[in-house]
Amino acid sequence: MDNLKRWHFDGTRINPSIKELQMAISCGDPDRLLKHIENSYPKASHSEPNAIGTVKVKFPDGHIVNVFKNGTVNFQGKASDVSDQIKRQVEIINEN
Repeated sequence: MDNLKRWHFDGTRINPSIKELQMAISCGDPDRLLKHIENSYPKASHSEPNAIGTVKVKFPDGHIVNVFKNGTVNFQGKASDVSDQIKRQVEIINEN
């Protein structure tokens, strides 16, 4: 038991299997991001937009990306290379 890491609880859900806390990011053109994800990750499944316009994208490795109509993008699930690639794409979209 002494070898187990201690996890600080700050009121958010903490999962020791997640390698880092993934914060929400903001995308200036969520429609463009969704098109990029659709073209780049054909094996990912996309939900229809819900009542507030959020699209949930599920990847084969269990990673989930939520893209909100207002441009907020958040990540769920275990750490994945996909999140880094999508974060980079958001940076590219925001530069233009």
